Amino acid sequence: HAAHHTFDMRKMGGLKKEMPHTYKTFVISTLALAGVFPFAGFWSKDEILLGSLVGQENGYPLMLIFGCAVALMTAAYMTRVIWYTFHGEFRGHGHPHESPKVMTIPLWILAGMAVLAGAFNLPAPVLEPIGLEGLAHRIQTYAEPSVYLSGLGLSHPDPSLAMALVGLALAITGILVTYLYYWKRIGLHGLTERNRYARNGYTFLENKYYLDHLYNDIVVETVKRPIAKWANNFNQNVLDRAVNTAGETARDTGRWVYKWIDQGAIDGSVNAAARGADSSGESLRAIQSGKVQNYGQLLFGAAAVLAIVFVIVV
Repeated sequence: HAAHHTFDMRKMGGLKKEMPHTYKTFVISTLALAGVFPFAGFWSKDEILLGSLVGQENGYPLMLIFGCAVALMTAAYMTRVIWYTFHGEFRGHGHPHESPKVMTIPLWILAGMAVLAGAFNLPAPVLEPIGLEGLAHRIQTYAEPSVYLSGLGLSHPDPSLAMALVGLALAITGILVTYLYYWKRIGLHGLTERNRYARNGYTFLENKYYLDHLYNDIVVETVKRPIAKWANNFNQNVLDRAVNTAGETARDTGRWVYKWIDQGAIDGSVNAAARGADSSGESLRAIQSGKVQNYGQLLFGAAAVLAIVFVIVV
């Protein structure tokens, strides 16, 4: 919105000055997502890593390794997002501006929750003096699932300070390494230009493992071509033929109705009635000569006929 509807970080930069509320809330959310204590994400990340630690006893050590790697990379790439979006020079077009209050107020509410929501995971002895133990218990009760897929329910491993410190160290390491690389320019800058293996690796990652090419050029094209060909044949030979046949039938029916019903029957009847009226008028016109003696003859003739009929009947 503020950067003219672009989602490309490469077209942003320098937004810290123009969007202070968005910047501050984004930093808070980044610390929460990276899992820095005491933000909300720290507690959820700690639960995930702790669950993976317990799960490795059943033969799943890779889950813990993957979890630690993801925790490290999450902190790193979110710090990179802050650099590309809010620091440096603005690389887009137009004039960026802060979002309206209808957007910044919810951002601050969410940022506040990112800071405070994790407190409900603190041990009861810590919450009890400040009067939050009862509220935390109710929230945790509401968050419990009402139906379990097995009789074991939810697994709640015992807290581990060592695992919590490992998760926090991973978050701080990811943030620190990214800070040194982008802010302090310490690191192997220009490596992709000097080393072809690094360049090929960067290209591979930049193209997202070529999954889009695999999907669009191989999977989609392989499926799309025969389906499109079949759909076109079905459209031409079945749907279009049915539509054309229906149209031709309707056209021929309309022509027949027009010729035999409208023109032959209806118009014929109306025209015949008109011709009959016209003929009757022509016949009666001879009687209407306008001469009084003729009208008198007709009157006396009609009276004579009525008299004869009266005599015969009576």
